[in-house]
This record gives sequence, C-alpha cells and structure tokens, in this order.
Amino acid sequence: YKAKPDYVIATENDMTVVLDVTIDENLMLEGLSRELIRTIQVLRKEANFKVEERIDVSLKTESETLQKVIAKYAERIKAEVLGKNILEDIQNPTIEKEVEIQEEKVLIKLKGQNAN
Repeated sequence: YKAKPDYVIATENDMTVVLDVTIDENLMLEGLSRELIRTIQVLRKEANFKVEERIDVSLKTESETLQKVIAKYAERIKAEVLGKNILEDIQNPTIEKEVEIQEEKVLIKLKGQNAN
C-alpha cells in the first residue's frame, strides 16, 4: 500500500491503519498555545519565581496568529503558568524577553506578586 499525501499508512499482522495527518487551524492554534506556555514556564524558571508564585503576564505580538492564540487560550495560559492576569503591558517586569514561536515574534514580560 502507498499512502496519499496528508496520510500515513501502516500494516502489521494483516491489519492496515490509515491516519489523516492534516493539521487544521484549531490544532495548529492549540499547538502554538502549548509552545507559548512552555516558553513562559522557561522564563518563570529563569526569573527564579517560586513554584507556587502567581505572576502577571504581558504578551505583545504583531502576529495575527499569535493574537488569536492569546485570545482563544488566555484562561488556559493563565492556569498553566499561574498567571494572575494577562496584561497589555507590565511596568518594571522581573523578566522580559522577545522570543519566536513558530517564526512569529512575541514579547513576554513577567512580574512576580512580590515585585515592586
């Protein structure tokens, strides 16, 4: 058997399985949200936040795709990174870094609850 484009095929013990590996927009956005969460977690660690410490998060991007991700997954992002808020901007952040998520730039600022 030969798979068509966007499909994967495997055969074992007289059984054949065909999977559609097409990534739709919802799946792509969810994957980007997970990558954004992972990146924020890395920055939390770099900033030496306590594991249980709640933080303020600022996410700025010109990317329409990442703006969709932030809007759609804001509650999940806050829950996963122990964010109190996702704000437009943070004055005097504990850590600030511009990163690339799938070739899209986003400026992430984090501030701990104990910071001034």
